[in-house]
Amino acid sequence: MNTLHCFKPDCQSQNSLNARFCIKCGTPFLLNERYQCVKTLGQGGFGRTHLVTDIRRSHTKVVVKQFIPGEDLRQNTSSLQKALQLFHDESQRLLQLDQHPQIPTLFEAFEAYESHFLVQQFVDGQTLTDELIQQGAAFTEEQVRTALLDLLPTIQFMHDHQIIHRDIKPDNVIRRNSDRRLVLVDFGAAKVATQTVLTNTGTQIGSPGYAAPEQIYGKATFSSDLYSLGVTCLHLLTQMDPFDLYSPLESGFNWRHYLVNQTVSDALANILDRLTANTIQLRYTTAQEVIDDLHSLQPKTQAIFTPASSKSVPSPSISFPLESEKGVDYQKLQKLLKAGFWKEADQETAHRMLEAVGQESSYSIRLDLEKIRTFPCKDLQTVDRLWAHYSQGRFGFSVQKKIWQECGIPKSFGKDWDRFCAKVGWQTPDARDYVDYANLKFNPEKSSIGEIPFFVVGGSKIQDRGIVLICDYLFSRMETCKVY
Repeated sequence: MNTLHCFKPDCQSQNSLNARFCIKCGTPFLLNERYQCVKTLGQGGFGRTHLVTDIRRSHTKVVVKQFIPGEDLRQNTSSLQKALQLFHDESQRLLQLDQHPQIPTLFEAFEAYESHFLVQQFVDGQTLTDELIQQGAAFTEEQVRTALLDLLPTIQFMHDHQIIHRDIKPDNVIRRNSDRRLVLVDFGAAKVATQTVLTNTGTQIGSPGYAAPEQIYGKATFSSDLYSLGVTCLHLLTQMDPFDLYSPLESGFNWRHYLVNQTVSDALANILDRLTANTIQLRYTTAQEVIDDLHSLQPKTQAIFTPASSKSVPSPSISFPLESEKGVDYQKLQKLLKAGFWKEADQETAHRMLEAVGQESSYSIRLDLEKIRTFPCKDLQTVDRLWAHYSQGRFGFSVQKKIWQECGIPKSFGKDWDRFCAKVGWQTPDARDYVDYANLKFNPEKSSIGEIPFFVVGGSKIQDRGIVLICDYLFSRMETCKVY
């Protein structure tokens, strides 16, 4: 969509992309005094999705989902209340799943303009539907196997938290540009799988063709998600709509007849058949079972997932505790770094470090000089280890400290400081000015080594002279704390 839809449900007029106010009712395209709408991405059964920039976080792109009931829902009070409850429930589900890097982070939920909004992490990439179109050919067996092994652990994580997605399909799987991982999106149809829910009939939700037979009758189970995942794979292998692949006479998918210029091994075919079995008893019951069978099809030394560039993919595990002398929780920082969201991690680092010294984030994003002198050693070590580990040694205070020392440990603005800024990417190539924070690259493949963390040091003004002293104090504290 190349338009902006008005936020007010009783208006909904379309506006040009550069509009700041609705041309019909005058409603501003600024939500909650911070989210500036860029464009409307799409519309579903319960509302619209907007791409916005967060003006309080250096214009970071985020996604805002707005609850806008259709005319049929508005005329049915009970259905409207149920739909609204589903929308509210999505925020609670996303909070439960907030620890997985392949599930979008929920930032906040609020009400405005007589409507309800969820603010989520923006996943920059393309859906599997778009990827299939761009590729111009069906997925190969290896592509499908790779996609399965990338998605199944996410689904297992979701099921371990008792969440059934209920709408897995190519449109709801995005390949993230930063690391080429598959991200599962749109939890609006998801449902908490309590014992009562699993045994009682519920509302029919899901996408026709991809929804499992039992889901059509409102009785979705964990296995229903595996069925939808299997149908997704059949679509990718054949480029055919699931309705065209299904044979009523055979009560199953006749997908082998639609393979074009390729073959699929019997082993993988059997896995796909078991994923898409009409009867739950014949289907896989857990994602881990599918993973185990897929691993048995390939040599143990073969890579499960090969990213576009290994430089942009953080290490998958960590072996040291997230220690804090002040009770600071660094799990969100770890999650952002693990997912490769460097800019968000930079800003999260600032807030957690301010928390560690009891300094209000709203007062100043920078650390006070005197508080740096007594900064908790364990916290400084934890932050630095997280950055060094997940950037594979490219980012972190210890990396910056090494460059700092190589440049002569500058004490004031001068050649040594300019040399340091040039090496870490804080200075323009022509050395005439300092780079704005918004223009830093935040990309391991393109950024200079040591470019970040920066937010806690300089906020958004790299050219401020106070940064020199902050760096000097911080790196001196690292020596005292033996953070190397």
